[in-house]
Amino acid sequence: HLQHLVRLFKGLDAETIFHHPVSLEQEPTYLSVIYPNGPMDLSTMQRKGVGLRYQGLGAFVGDVHLMAANALKYNSGASPIYRKAKKFRQRALALVKRFAMACPHLARATRTLEPEVWPPGAWLDPPEKAKDTAQDKAQDKAGAKE
Repeated sequence: HLQHLVRLFKGLDAETIFHHPVSLEQEPTYLSVIYPNGPMDLSTMQRKGVGLRYQGLGAFVGDVHLMAANALKYNSGASPIYRKAKKFRQRALALVKRFAMACPHLARATRTLEPEVWPPGAWLDPPEKAKDTAQDKAQDKAGAKE
């Protein structure tokens, strides 16, 4: 089940920002900036899912939050990656919600997630909306031309 979600997440990330670990050659300060968090990406999530290393849906969702939190912490609020990380997190959690509601055993699990991993309402009504604003679209276009 979780492998299927990771494949769907990859579809949300058309620019492959979250597909692989951040290159420490290109971003040598990355680990010190995201400290005490560890790095996270979709390929790591996929390996963890194949190896059955997730103890449940809460740990899986925690990695979605970790991946987005690292991107938000490392990148400035004005950067395209920052905005894309917010949108990715919201859309990924929406997919988890739909998937969980379609699988009764996962739906039960979502009701027992620890609040610090998945705060109540965080996946139902996130503060950031997935819709692009006109400013976001203009900034994304400007970033694409660079």
